[in-house]
Amino acid sequence: MKKSILALLLAVLMVASLLPAAALADGEMVAEVNGEQYDTLAEAITKANAGDTVYLLQNLTISAEQEIDKGITLNLGGNTLTLASATGTTNAFGLKFTSGTSHITNGTIVDERSDGNTSYGWITVSVVREASLSIDNTNIYVCKPCGLTQYNYAVRAIGNEDGVGTLTLNAGTEIGEVENSTPGDGSYGVVGVTVFGAYGNGNEVQDDYAGETIVVNSGVVIDTTGYAISGNGNSHGTTITINGGTMTAEESTGIYHPQTGTLNINGGSITGGVTGIEIRSGELNMTGGVVTGLGNPTKVEPNGNGTTSSGAGIAIAQHTTKLPIALNVTGGTVKGFSAIYENNPQNNSEDDLNKIELNINGGEFNAINNGTAVIHSQDFEDFVTKGEFNQPVDAKYLDNDLLFEVNNHDTYTYYDTFENALKAAEYGAKITGIAEGLDTPYYDLVIDPANGGEVKSVNAPRGSTFTLPTVTKSGYAFLGWACSDGKTYSALQEVTITANTTFTASWVRHPDTEYVPEPEEPVEPETPAFPFYDVPTSAWYYTAVKYVYDNKLMDGVDTYEFAPNATLTRAMVWTIIARMSGVDTTGGNSWYAKAQEWVITNGISDGENPTAAITRQELVTMLYRYAQIKGYDVSVGESTNILSYVDATSISEYAMSAFQWACGSGLIEGDENGALTPLATATRAQAAAMIMRFLSK
Repeated sequence: MKKSILALLLAVLMVASLLPAAALADGEMVAEVNGEQYDTLAEAITKANAGDTVYLLQNLTISAEQEIDKGITLNLGGNTLTLASATGTTNAFGLKFTSGTSHITNGTIVDERSDGNTSYGWITVSVVREASLSIDNTNIYVCKPCGLTQYNYAVRAIGNEDGVGTLTLNAGTEIGEVENSTPGDGSYGVVGVTVFGAYGNGNEVQDDYAGETIVVNSGVVIDTTGYAISGNGNSHGTTITINGGTMTAEESTGIYHPQTGTLNINGGSITGGVTGIEIRSGELNMTGGVVTGLGNPTKVEPNGNGTTSSGAGIAIAQHTTKLPIALNVTGGTVKGFSAIYENNPQNNSEDDLNKIELNINGGEFNAINNGTAVIHSQDFEDFVTKGEFNQPVDAKYLDNDLLFEVNNHDTYTYYDTFENALKAAEYGAKITGIAEGLDTPYYDLVIDPANGGEVKSVNAPRGSTFTLPTVTKSGYAFLGWACSDGKTYSALQEVTITANTTFTASWVRHPDTEYVPEPEEPVEPETPAFPFYDVPTSAWYYTAVKYVYDNKLMDGVDTYEFAPNATLTRAMVWTIIARMSGVDTTGGNSWYAKAQEWVITNGISDGENPTAAITRQELVTMLYRYAQIKGYDVSVGESTNILSYVDATSISEYAMSAFQWACGSGLIEGDENGALTPLATATRAQAAAMIMRFLSK
């Protein structure tokens, strides 16, 4: 009889588990704070104190704005929070953070709202006034607007007279559009992130306040039809820093920057279906990353509101506000029909244009889509001092000190002297004099060290002057440079090119050196047992690096350099773990393709973002999952008091068990401050040490 009752109960429970959430009984608990459960999210947030974590217990739909006026963590628990509302409501906000430092993690937010009665469309997550918010491991999907002439916004940050805050997007954050979301007539689409500065009463811009701060880190994906990131207004003084991630605006501009403030591009990939970045005021500093504009051709049109450019990697177009603009590029890659395009669509005066500064002092610049001018400026000259270009740069844009152009296999660089140009030139390069008197004719110049260094063979302009180099050859003494004109020149002697000329080094066997016949065929030097000059035996990581190298788990970045302090990418870790399991990682469509397939198949990684720098928590989690599939005992550490570490709360939910295991087993330990730094990127030396400890257990 007991067995029959038990069977019946199990059957009832199985049927109940298949019911949709809407079919659950009234009073179902949806959120938890400090061990107490609540039947509404609003009540749970009300009961939470600053610093508490609110856990979502199941998929949930809310139809009213949820204001959060204190710093909390909203852990979605792997669930989906859906925002819905009646058509015609004027309430544009979903989750609205108004105070404190908060955190959203571990789940999905879907904004199903599309119709509305507001000029700003819907705003899924809003950071207001002095509130600060970080987001990681969270998907935010937004419906396109219907019947509105404004965008819907996934995340918006806006300050006011009470202060400004910070929005930080971390690894695992994905912002996009609801699948099959179709806008109605007059709609604009979805904006990933928008930022405002500080407003006073009556929406008057307050120049005395700093603007909101946005930080985008590695592992973030923003893919929208509208702007990936957008400012608004003009004098907001915002700060936007892009350290990594992938930002795509399929039908618009990747980053639209009409406001004052600073835009820093240190890494990541920014792509606009129209323009990569348009700056209409403020300062753009680019040190890394890739910016791409896919529009074709390049043009800029007057427009008081909205995007004015298309086809540019970076477009500079001063607005009618006539505010200052500064462009400083020292690194990274910029691509577009024109990589850099400055224009004056508003016909601002020369005095106003004097507020614009253009400085290109490094980076790579490519004209794509059959673009005809890699650099274009309507108003400025002499602003390019350094960089690599896939087309010749019009001489008027080059700094007056640049006299020579080097064409290395359709890559163009510029130098102040022929000597510096010669140093940069590869075999067969063409060096063009771009100063008067250095243009024609051209002569073949060959500098052959006769096995004492690299052969230089270039096309050089007449009148070019340079200093013959000093060369060395093991076991030989240098006699001089034998010239095709019959003369011999010494090292460091200055010469001028007036004809086709070849300089060949002359050598004699050193009298104190035992004669060794020259081999008939070149012999590759043997690689020493441990070749890395940057891993001294005294280094704390020497044993670990030697271990992973000897066991063919990690290679150097080249033959003699390991780069212990360099960051490790996700693809590198996939390859290491695959090698640990005996997988042959050679071959495939890319160097990591076989490892990527293996880790996906075995549930170790999702295989996304191969080039992103791996965080410590991602590395620990992958090793933990590998230990599980190998059948290793991962119970070690279950009793570890992970909360004893000062930054334990920054560990993502998915990585908590992995960190307990890793700490308990001695795989990792806290630093001198008692911190685990889970969100920090892992160096190659740290990874080597962790792998050695793992395999030595």
